[in-house]
Amino acid sequence: MEALGAVAERKDTLIGTPIKGYAVDRPDLSRGAAWSVAGARFMLVTVTRSRRPAEGSVWEAADSTLYVFRPVRTRQQAEALAGQQGARVFAVRPNWSMPAPEWVAADPDFWRLAPAPRPSR
Repeated sequence: MEALGAVAERKDTLIGTPIKGYAVDRPDLSRGAAWSVAGARFMLVTVTRSRRPAEGSVWEAADSTLYVFRPVRTRQQAEALAGQQGARVFAVRPNWSMPAPEWVAADPDFWRLAPAPRPSR
């Protein structure tokens, strides 16, 4: 938690008021490859109430809002898809992250600036 707090503190001037809540995975509305961040450098996020299946991993909040997450590798791909889907593009920032080992293995050059997790006490 201490490490996550430090990451949040570094991002404080860039983020707004957090929205807290839980979402439930909706595989029945999700299309395409299974959810994975490994190899992604950008994340497309679409917020919708449409119940049509969507390309990406769909999660539903308690108020029935759907969040569609679609990881992509390049900025060009992200921008092209965002225009088609009405999604927002978010860049993955290695220096703000503590990636899982499989993410690093999928793109080691990209993750070289990520902080190394400290051993638990």
